Amino acid sequence: EVTAGPIKFYFVEDGTNDIAFSVDVVSAESTLRSLQQAGFTDLPELKEKTGEHFVRDPDGILINLHESST
Repeated sequence: EVTAGPIKFYFVEDGTNDIAFSVDVVSAESTLRSLQQAGFTDLPELKEKTGEHFVRDPDGILINLHESST
């Protein structure tokens, strides 16, 4: 994991060796719906493994939607 202020990059332990970009969101469900409309792909298999929402942007970048209490 590498953290620089509000930005966090880390390896996802899902067997793919992807690097994920983590984004703090108020509601992962509502953010997920908006991102899907913009062409992002939901990854429910990662949610099952990790308990958190993950999406891929149209270029294939893995993004974690981390629900933040702030």
